[in-house]
Amino acid sequence: MRVREEHKQVVKKLKVKAFLEEYKLVFVEHKHLSPVKKFYHKIPLVPKAEPFNIRLYKISLMHDKNIKKLLKKLLNGIIQPNYNIFASVVLLVKKKKGNT
Repeated sequence: MRVREEHKQVVKKLKVKAFLEEYKLVFVEHKHLSPVKKFYHKIPLVPKAEPFNIRLYKISLMHDKNIKKLLKKLLNGIIQPNYNIFASVVLLVKKKKGNT
């Protein structure tokens, strides 16, 4: 019975590997920002609009360090700073294995 389960896992891994190979252009890891565009997305706001006053989520020191580490890595060409007053907050979601 155990051999059968191991065989199923091997077959599954091979199928995933074949799928990723077939669609490797879709799953390319980006190393830099996209090229400069002619037009940028913009949302027109009501004059004198202000963001909602919402309290920030409390996060643990470990999560705070993880966020800062990830942002530092991403700011190295993947994302760029946003100083918009309507910027989004960061939301951490646990993965199935329990990691953040």
